[in-house]
Amino acid sequence: MKYSRKLLQAAYAGIVPVLLVASGAYACCGMYPVVTDDPIDVACVGQQVTISGTISAVEEWPGSYSTDVGMTIEVTSPSGDVTQLNVTLSNLQEFPGPPPSATVDFAGTYMPTEAGTYTYVKTARWTTWYGTEYNAVPGSFEVVQCPGKVTGGGWFVRSADKAGKNDKDTFGFVAQYVQDSLTPQGNLEFQRHGGAINVHSSTITGLYVTGNTATFRGLCTVNGTPGFKFTVTVVDNGEPGKDSDTLAITVPTVFAIPPTLLDGGNIQVHKPK
Repeated sequence: MKYSRKLLQAAYAGIVPVLLVASGAYACCGMYPVVTDDPIDVACVGQQVTISGTISAVEEWPGSYSTDVGMTIEVTSPSGDVTQLNVTLSNLQEFPGPPPSATVDFAGTYMPTEAGTYTYVKTARWTTWYGTEYNAVPGSFEVVQCPGKVTGGGWFVRSADKAGKNDKDTFGFVAQYVQDSLTPQGNLEFQRHGGAINVHSSTITGLYVTGNTATFRGLCTVNGTPGFKFTVTVVDNGEPGKDSDTLAITVPTVFAIPPTLLDGGNIQVHKPK
């Protein structure tokens, strides 16, 4: 089977190509993609949302039929970060009749990390032998900081045999949602004694609590230098925290520590009141 240059270019561009087969009775021309938008309810920081809908087509030229359909979704956060989602297409079908009878479902998931208004653009592509038509549809959804609080302090040694007890990492933090505010509050202090790295939070930008697990994010300084981001995920496995609770922390471009059992201290994920 030969693949057209357009299909190969679309594949390398990251747009999911889908081959749609039509009856030979339909020859050439143009199809304009029509996009529906499934509404998104207000979401919590850290709660996965699904941006979805359908793609159908309006026949601009009699007898046209499609060779592929595609969808891209770009989401912009309140702070201006742009993310292109991985999009899945479903309800694909061969065309027993004119293309306007076909509808393709699409969906992409996104994890918001701060409160505010998120905008997105869904761009549908519908290609026929005549050419390619695009339709960009904007949308938005709100993300709020949902109730939650997490506190903790302690230390751990990252070496497998726990040798060199003085070569340990210490931490202390509190992150909490304040009623009637979209912005969480708190602070983080993390010290890698062996690596002589100090992480000090300047702003907590997101907090998400589910069960006994909490994740909070923010901006920080590293050894006094600003401009860094951090993410901390903790699990409260009960009392005491030693050999039970875990902490993971990532500061991109600086270091990343996977979930690690505490050698001392305690972490508490507080249930929302």
